[in-house]
Formats: sequence, structure tokens, C-alpha cells
Amino acid sequence: MTVTGEPFHGRQAAQLRGLLGPGCEIHNRYGSSETGLVCDHRVPTDGDLGHGPLPVGRAVTGLRVDLVDADGALLPPGGSGIVAVTGPDLGSGYWDDPQATAAAFTDNGDGTRTYRSSDLGRLDAQGRLHLLGRRDFSVRIGEYLVEPGEVDAALYELPEVREAVTVGLPQAPGPAADAPGHGGAYRLVSYLVPADGAVLDAAAVRERLDALLPAHMVPPTVVFLPSLPTTDRGKVDRGALPVPPA
Repeated sequence: MTVTGEPFHGRQAAQLRGLLGPGCEIHNRYGSSETGLVCDHRVPTDGDLGHGPLPVGRAVTGLRVDLVDADGALLPPGGSGIVAVTGPDLGSGYWDDPQATAAAFTDNGDGTRTYRSSDLGRLDAQGRLHLLGRRDFSVRIGEYLVEPGEVDAALYELPEVREAVTVGLPQAPGPAADAPGHGGAYRLVSYLVPADGAVLDAAAVRERLDALLPAHMVPPTVVFLPSLPTTDRGKVDRGALPVPPA
């Protein structure tokens, strides 16, 4: 069984292991239209997988994955950055859009090509890629640039949460704009689907997150939904999320 396109969480993988049995391999993968398959992670058949997102694994044969900054410079190990993929057989560019092609693709002297994606990630000590969300979802909260995917990862550590997605939304100016998690022009909003039978309130969620995240990453607004809206391809439809309370 192969999972790709959306974060695959340890809790989900554990449920699948029990359903499918040890004879079925489960793989978490990462790829794109520009690159084809990039990374593959075979989920262990036993042991604790945690609750949060699983790694998407190491680069497949023939490709290299690096983390770069906004200018395309390589980042040292241990930090997070933009996922860049290098290989001999990547896409040649975007149809009739040379500006977008030049921004995303670079030809290298050894005949390979590098694609700078819109995805953010980090590499662990085993060289496995962990995805943290997309650059276009990032939001500045005060002096910090917050990746909402990191907030989601913490939310999935809570067993009472079945689904979660965090977004940064503009807010009207006022006294609340200076509070942690707001940062003036934007505020963090987390949409949650409670696990079956779980009873949650916003204050309890924020209290739990206080132990996992710095103050500026704890969402001041939490909205509970019966399910998250999705596109016809199964991805979370952020444009269909309801307007949160003021």
C-alpha cells in the first residue's frame, strides 16, 4: 500500500498495520509532477510509530534531496528549509511560462537539473526527509515565520484529535493583534476534528500545545468541525474552511 500527497500519520499507519497484517508493505512516498517519485519510506512492521506525520524517506536512486534557503543556498544539517531535488531526468519546465521555469529550475554543469519546490522540510539523522508544509502556507507571526504544518504535527500528537489543519488568516487591527499567535496582521487558526468520543474545548487544546510549542506557534483560535473539507482529489480544501470567529 502506497500513501502520498497528504501527511501520513503514525496513528493511521498503526491502524493499517493491524488491518492489513505483516504481509503487506506500507510505503509513505513523496513526489511531484516536476520530478516524479522523489522519496520512499517503508513503514516498519512493528514498534511504536507515534502519532505525528511519518517521514517520506530517502531519495530514490538517481536523485538527491537538499534543503536550501530562499536564495537557493544549501543549508547546514539539522535545520529546516526548502526542498530541492537534483537529478538527470526532471521536468524541462512549465508550459509557456519561462519566468516560472527560471524561478524553479536550474541546469547544472554535470548535466543534471535542480528543481526548487514549494515544499518545506527537514532531514533527520538517518537522512530521511520530513515534510513541514508548503512555502505558500507560511505566515509571519510577529518576528517569526511560522510553518502551519509544524503546528499540525503537534496537534496530531494529541490522541483526542483525529484531523487537523492550521492556517494563517488576516485579522483586523486592534489590541488582540499584539497577543502571541497573532503577530499584528495575521493570526493562527487551527481547525480540528475530534476523535470519536473525545470531548475537547479550545482552552484545553491550547493548554496542551503550550507544552509542545513556543508561544507564538500556539493558535489563539481553535475551530471544531465534524470533518475537514476536501477537494475531489482528497486533499484538504483550505479555501472551503469556514470563517472563524473574530
